[in-house]
Amino acid sequence: MTIQTTVRAATPEDIDAVRRIAGVSWEATYADFMENKTFETLLATGYTPEHLEGIIDSDAVELFVAVDDEVVGFATSEPPADGSVGHVSTYVAPEYWGQGIGTALLERAVTHLEEHGAERVQDIVLAQNEVGNSFYGKHFEKADETVVEMGGQEFEANVYATEL
Repeated sequence: MTIQTTVRAATPEDIDAVRRIAGVSWEATYADFMENKTFETLLATGYTPEHLEGIIDSDAVELFVAVDDEVVGFATSEPPADGSVGHVSTYVAPEYWGQGIGTALLERAVTHLEEHGAERVQDIVLAQNEVGNSFYGKHFEKADETVVEMGGQEFEANVYATEL
């Protein structure tokens, strides 16, 4: 299946779709190693309509969506507050994995970071997230390993980065 997607800045009308994609992509990637209550809590706090509206209204952080007939993926792009490192995060509905949508979102997010003075871009991916590690491994270099706390659980993670 070949689809034609458009990547654009998110609007408040996209919030429900972003929340849905976050849920299905997190479940598809994290269900095997993360307690349900952990990712449900993270989704409930990090993807509230109010939080997403704040991102959409932000002058710094940008939320992009990939649209076919509907929203099929999203990316956040957070320019450096101090220093030179910008952060990205990319999610695509599982039924659209492998079709270039994540790459299109990542490219738009990186362009946003370049426009806002980032000299380096990175994302932290849980080590057990095979899909995320495969994706970022194709686009960035594995720069480090770390441990992150999410919802009261600690997870090994990989830091992927690229210089701009």
